[in-house]
Amino acid sequence: MDLIYCAGGNIGLQRIALEEGWQLGQRSDATPSPFNMTFIDINYKKADFERHLEIVRLFRPKYATVPDLSA
Repeated sequence: MDLIYCAGGNIGLQRIALEEGWQLGQRSDATPSPFNMTFIDINYKKADFERHLEIVRLFRPKYATVPDLSA
């Protein structure tokens, strides 16, 4: 089982999560973290599908949100 801490922007908390054996996640619209991400989420309220796919291709996380199709 993977435990994932997902709250971008706080390097100190990300470091603590890693030290405790957790994986890291962040949204695709966030500033990239210096740490490896296991999960990439999307901002569903302001989804940028192209950016999300670009970030997923670039970082190749174990898990990623798959957005619904929009009309």
